Amino acid sequence: MSRVRVDPKAVIRAAALGLHRLWVSLPDLKLRLTQRLSGETKVAMGYAAAVTIVIVEAVVVYHALALNAAATQRVLATSRVIELTHSLTTDVQGAAIAEREYLLSGNDRALVPYADNVRAFDRNLAALRTAIAGDPEQVARVDTMGHLFATWRVRETEPEIAARRADRESVAQATHAAHAIALQLQQDVREASGQLAGGNPEWRQGVAALVVQLQAGLAAERLPAALSDWRAALGLADGLNDGDVASRTEKIDKIEGLLRIRETSTAVAAADLARIVSLRTGSELGDLRQAAAGAAADEVGDLQALFAQVRQAWGWADTAAIAGSFLLIVLLLGAMVEFRVLSAREQTQAREMSLLNQLGELLHACGSFDDAWGVIERFAQALFPTAAGAVFLISPSRDLAERAMRWGRGPLGKEAFAPAECWAVRRGQLHMVNDTHLSMVCRHWGDESPTAYVCLPLGAQDEMLGVMVLTSETDAGRAAPPLAEQMPQARALAEQISSAVSNLRLRETLRNQSIRDPLTGLFNRRYLEDTLDRELCRAERQQRSVGVIMFDIDHFKQFNDTFGHEAGDVLLRELGQALQRSIRADDIACRYGGEEFLLILPESSLEHTIARSEALQALTAGVNAVHRGRALGRITLSLGVAEFPEHGNTTDALIRAADAALYRAKQHGRARVEVA
Repeated sequence: MSRVRVDPKAVIRAAALGLHRLWVSLPDLKLRLTQRLSGETKVAMGYAAAVTIVIVEAVVVYHALALNAAATQRVLATSRVIELTHSLTTDVQGAAIAEREYLLSGNDRALVPYADNVRAFDRNLAALRTAIAGDPEQVARVDTMGHLFATWRVRETEPEIAARRADRESVAQATHAAHAIALQLQQDVREASGQLAGGNPEWRQGVAALVVQLQAGLAAERLPAALSDWRAALGLADGLNDGDVASRTEKIDKIEGLLRIRETSTAVAAADLARIVSLRTGSELGDLRQAAAGAAADEVGDLQALFAQVRQAWGWADTAAIAGSFLLIVLLLGAMVEFRVLSAREQTQAREMSLLNQLGELLHACGSFDDAWGVIERFAQALFPTAAGAVFLISPSRDLAERAMRWGRGPLGKEAFAPAECWAVRRGQLHMVNDTHLSMVCRHWGDESPTAYVCLPLGAQDEMLGVMVLTSETDAGRAAPPLAEQMPQARALAEQISSAVSNLRLRETLRNQSIRDPLTGLFNRRYLEDTLDRELCRAERQQRSVGVIMFDIDHFKQFNDTFGHEAGDVLLRELGQALQRSIRADDIACRYGGEEFLLILPESSLEHTIARSEALQALTAGVNAVHRGRALGRITLSLGVAEFPEHGNTTDALIRAADAALYRAKQHGRARVEVA
């Protein structure tokens, strides 16, 4: 047979087509290997596979370049059929992988590649029918592939996707939340000893929260075998507020055991689902893949018959083999670069996870908001070095959100705003703006609206605490990654901040309850004694004086006998509020007991303390207490004044001196000021 000329461009196109088919087949192999092999093994296998691909591709290209000019069109047509066949296989594999990802994760994003692969399969199937219209055997194979794919979707995929939408995520969440509450109650009942007998509000709140989670888990549960455990736990929880400590301990131990079993069962069920789906997918599409392999094999057979007739262009074949090898080496280098990029990404993710863990530990140890803001600012700058952000907290009155802290140097809008001005607060979910011309911009930005930002609501236990704002615009001159790529870290940071704010507010509430008088809102006697000791020590070091005023309401017993004890409480409350409004920031007002009050005046001279006492007398004229529509009348005060160090060097001595002066004021006719 005579030698014929070969078009170099056609040869290069054929080599590029083979490389493309190889590249398309890599993702599925990569996914399976990354799930089972160690990093070192993956690298070794990657190099081995690359070398093998180079060798195989060189052989294939060598024989492909033996085509003569008469067979060029046939080769291209056959290559087209093989490409479409491989594309069908890739589409099937992609749909199966996307379906498996959705079944395992329940994430609706996995359905996007599933739908894309289904549409791609239909397009490639139609193109393949056109390409093999003259081959009845191949037409039958293609029809079989289409039928198998449609059957797989109707009988397996679509029902499984529909069923997965009704997943058990709500059951797992309820189980985890109920188990956490049960563990806390279990610890509380062991530490409480006999303090639960009279009824503890915190215990009852915990029991109520447990009952809510158990009811949620019972409502979401669909497994008959698990319903009995939920009902048993709920029955035990209903009796946690009754009985002695031993009875409550026994009940909460049983509830915790049932919830631990349910939490373990939920995890095992999720693992079983992953194992079943991974095993099933490999076998149920076997017929379809076999049909695709048969179609490809038939085309390869045609090529082999064609190669038997053509043995020319050996020189071009050698050249094409070298070119193909060079291209695959370039491909290998690209894979190595990709590996380095992925490795760097994993290191970054590990660093971010470590920072978030450290942040959580430090926030847990913070005792005040100032400490927490300092910690958050430092870690936020480490997590988002090219971004600016801020945290706004909603006030207890729920009508104002004020900036508590910030990081970065970019624009962050108003210092304070109404909560309704933020879409994230209004909707209770993340609000991201990538284009201010196409999205709704929060009004709290004012005139400083950036081109892109995100607001993440801060909430805990169904309470909106505030909002975290993040923008990629900074004046640091560095390029920032898109906000969408930073959302996992931003969500994790927002969760940490929400938990910290909730815990710190709870601590402040508990501390106020321990040092404040619940009726008047003034400090109690315990806080007074601790604080006065500290103030006297500081005054002694700084050579300064401290004034003490002890006073009570004249004829308060007669007042109670006339108007009743409830009216007396109203009067004490009004006097406490008036006193809080009239004192300096450094002054300490306390309810000493009954109708007696004590006012500590740091760095106050005796003359100033006497003047403040006389001002308190005048203050009573503005106390207009009303009870049930009835004015309670005007009151007067008897006041005793003592001064450190003139009238005493210790807390007890100073209080006794002021008390003695108060007693003399009572003896001398009341409604007057006496000095110790």
